[in-house]
Amino acid sequence: MYINEWDNADKTIVTQTVAGRISAEEMRQGMIQLGEMIDSVDHDVFMITVVDNWIWLPKDFGSIVRDYDAHFRKNLVLQLVVGSSYTLRLAMNLASIVAPQSFERSRMVKSEAEAYELIAQYQQGTPV
Repeated sequence: MYINEWDNADKTIVTQTVAGRISAEEMRQGMIQLGEMIDSVDHDVFMITVVDNWIWLPKDFGSIVRDYDAHFRKNLVLQLVVGSSYTLRLAMNLASIVAPQSFERSRMVKSEAEAYELIAQYQQGTPV
């Protein structure tokens, strides 16, 4: 499952849910949809990605992330990834190497509450 949804009416936060066994095509399509959503607004966007602790990554995860980096959105100012599994940490490390432009603005957090708190801090001008 790979779902992107606006979290609020102002379209300033996208919630992305990734769970279970996802295919490379499902991941590519989800990233295309995400890009379209971010392109539909002309203001800063935050993303909260909620990842199942048992996520299974597609075989060509690295090339998918590299493609995502090639279409980097400047108005995506912060991505907060909720989760703590070893697989997720490994995926984030790989993504930061393969797609540094996109993932330099990514942070892992332990809960959605922590993600919203960091967004509020960022909006008030506090570096996160």
